[in-house]
Amino acid sequence: MAGFALSGLLHEMAISVPVRAGFGLPLLYFLMHGALVLAPLPIHFHQPFLPGLIWPLIGIPPNR
Repeated sequence: MAGFALSGLLHEMAISVPVRAGFGLPLLYFLMHGALVLAPLPIHFHQPFLPGLIWPLIGIPPNR
């Protein structure tokens, strides 16, 4: 998410600052992309996978 925010700020400087208009729109665009990239994570890392493999790897006992 930080990478998307940084990219949005850089695009603000390249797109909005020179024309002194449209402030916030490039940043919003990239923040929306970051949110949409994270949105399908629950589908990819589904519920049986987390307690069955990930939690034991990081030392959290599964609830069974």
